[in-house]
Amino acid sequence: MIAMRAFRPAALLVLLALAVGCARGPETAPQHSVIRLTELFKRAEKTVSHNSLTVDRVLSRGTETFGGVERPVIRQNPAGTLRYRLRIPHGAVLRFGCCMAPHTWQRSPDGVRFHLRARRITRDGEAQERALKLFSAPFDPKNTSAHRRVFEYEVDLAELGGQVWELAFTMSHGGGGDVTWDNGLWVDPRIEFPDGTVELPPQDPTRPNILFVTVDSLRADVLASFDHPRGPGPARAGAPVINGLAATGFRALAAYTPSTFTLPSYTTILTGTLPAEHGRHDERRGVPLEIPTAAERFGGAGYRTAAFLGTPGLSGRTGLSRGFDVFDAPRIGRRRAGETVLGLLDWFRHDDGRPWFCWLQVNDLVPPLAHLRDRDRHYYPRGGYNRWDESIIRLLPHFERRSDLKERWYRWLHDVTTVEYVEASYLGQVDEADRQLGRVIDELRRRSRLENTVVVVAANRGLTLGERGIFFTAESLRPAVTRVPLILSWPGRIPAGACLPPGTACSTADILPTLLSLLPPEAAAGPPTGGIDLLAALRDLTPLHRRELLVEGHVGRTRSPNRFALLSGRYKLVESPGHRGVLARFDEDHRPWSRPAHHHNTELYDRLSDPGEQDNLSGARPLADVQHHLHERLDSR
Repeated sequence: MIAMRAFRPAALLVLLALAVGCARGPETAPQHSVIRLTELFKRAEKTVSHNSLTVDRVLSRGTETFGGVERPVIRQNPAGTLRYRLRIPHGAVLRFGCCMAPHTWQRSPDGVRFHLRARRITRDGEAQERALKLFSAPFDPKNTSAHRRVFEYEVDLAELGGQVWELAFTMSHGGGGDVTWDNGLWVDPRIEFPDGTVELPPQDPTRPNILFVTVDSLRADVLASFDHPRGPGPARAGAPVINGLAATGFRALAAYTPSTFTLPSYTTILTGTLPAEHGRHDERRGVPLEIPTAAERFGGAGYRTAAFLGTPGLSGRTGLSRGFDVFDAPRIGRRRAGETVLGLLDWFRHDDGRPWFCWLQVNDLVPPLAHLRDRDRHYYPRGGYNRWDESIIRLLPHFERRSDLKERWYRWLHDVTTVEYVEASYLGQVDEADRQLGRVIDELRRRSRLENTVVVVAANRGLTLGERGIFFTAESLRPAVTRVPLILSWPGRIPAGACLPPGTACSTADILPTLLSLLPPEAAAGPPTGGIDLLAALRDLTPLHRRELLVEGHVGRTRSPNRFALLSGRYKLVESPGHRGVLARFDEDHRPWSRPAHHHNTELYDRLSDPGEQDNLSGARPLADVQHHLHERLDSR
């Protein structure tokens, strides 16, 4: 039986034939998992029945303040229908609020009625014709003052548990209303279901689970657990979950990506090989078939494998999906971390006792950035935009001259005025990624799987946020782009607080061999990788000190690397063609600087004394021999 409970006067509640039941008492389960339908709004099917209206006009999501509390809402009028296809968890309850938007209270003479129906989805993906009527309630705020507030409801979905259903949210008006003005609000619709309903089978402690988290464009210097280079740069994000993992595990203070291109950098991360070994130096080709991916290695060792991605560009021809039992990536457009994590949490519920390897990719830090949430306003304490500071507005002429950038950035930047707001938005997105990772960690802890799970946090590359006046690009070989966070946490097995010092550089190619070293020898069998076991290097740094790291980059519209950096010991040599600055340059007062942004063809930095790479030592007589040696080594590659 499907039961509905309403926290409103009984006379206003209409229970339909298939939505009859007794009011439920308080839940006895101490914790619940939650699926918020506002977070899935972009994936829902939206239809419009009025030819003169667009989908955005009749269906949208946002936030509204009720009683001083901001809550997520879905805005709808009778011309729109919103449909979700979901596998309903066992023991689930749908909770939501309903009300009319305040600006419509005097414009709807006959009121409206909210409806919720469900149709089961068959195995061939079709919705059954017969619909279950789960909920219906009238609202007439113009004639009934009691209707001028939010009413809370819950619908028991227990009978739908374990099957895929289509939930349809609709509205109808009384005939005299204006379809363009009868706007209703579904307030924080969410599906809650009790935790701890399944006893999990035991796991082999010698074969840990692997939670592999990559956060696109996450700079190492915004995390408190990593040394902040001297020189200009953004403030630090709070990120308590990521910093907590660093405190309880291992971190590399000088980890570098071998490529600023997306596909080569991820190929290195998921194969443990450098671009010189896997042969992929640009975005045009995927992983060679002869090189096994991490998923293929762990799958061959008896692991379940899954990937949940926020970006669509890492599937298909890239070869990165090879070996994954589940590869969940959006087909078009990026997906926010909250939506990506929902798929992962649902996958956790199919635990059969086998160890697993799961890749979670977060794409929220890639501009255009989401605007600051209220909870992140401390990064930008002014409250609103400072309309007198137009340091970002003045960027727009540069985009006008770059047709390849204009479409991507212009619409976002026209609403932003200050440099500080851009930095604050970035830090807010770091905290949002951290919050979503916290949801995953909490779920592992609740399922008693955290103690047998290795958590890895890394990035494919960083992002410039004003260094030398350059914004929103990976077209740089400076630490803002090439230096990335690298954390491994396995309490009780990886020493807490262990770290590689800033003078000891390592590569993202070292992640996979380090993970394989945690498995029994028979499970880690396979062709060798080009990386180094970082946990073994803690006992003997010699292999890392002897190794030279090559970083490939690009500038301009080239599709192949045309800039190179060589890290050898404490020194870093950068070779690049002369070029003008990307996007824009500013003086110290954030005013545009009209002269060309000239870059040296050769740059030499001491990473230990100058971690922010502010002082170019190229041509300095005391370092002439060092520079000559590095030139020869770079040319030999």
